[in-house]
Amino acid sequence: MAMLDRNCKFCGTPFTTNHSQKLYCSQSCSKKKGNERFPRSAWPDLPAWAVGTMAELRVSTDLLSKGFHVFRNVSPSGPCDLIAFKDDRILRVEVCTGYRNRRTDKVMWPNKKDGYVFDILAICIGEEVHYKPEI
Repeated sequence: MAMLDRNCKFCGTPFTTNHSQKLYCSQSCSKKKGNERFPRSAWPDLPAWAVGTMAELRVSTDLLSKGFHVFRNVSPSGPCDLIAFKDDRILRVEVCTGYRNRRTDKVMWPNKKDGYVFDILAICIGEEVHYKPEI
């Protein structure tokens, strides 16, 4: 059987295999493969809390530029990340990081679990901010 040279689909490490279906260099990368769905390629060396903080601040500045007053939750486990208001409109905003599907270019984001209470979901992809529903 011919040996195949590949790059690990998760970490990018080169490896050689004789199995045509093998995509990962190790069992460890194979177990972590779910993490590739929401890549953090813009900030690979930062801890998740730092990436989340940067996303919240990016959304805050975007909302401020749209004329909203913005208040940030100081609790790490609150029901939403931001409160924004403009005129008589008050919005509870939940912030998450997302990505673009490579094939369809569609904006993708993780599902929000029970316990979150929000009117607007703000999805950060690098410098981009997308709102669901649109504001």
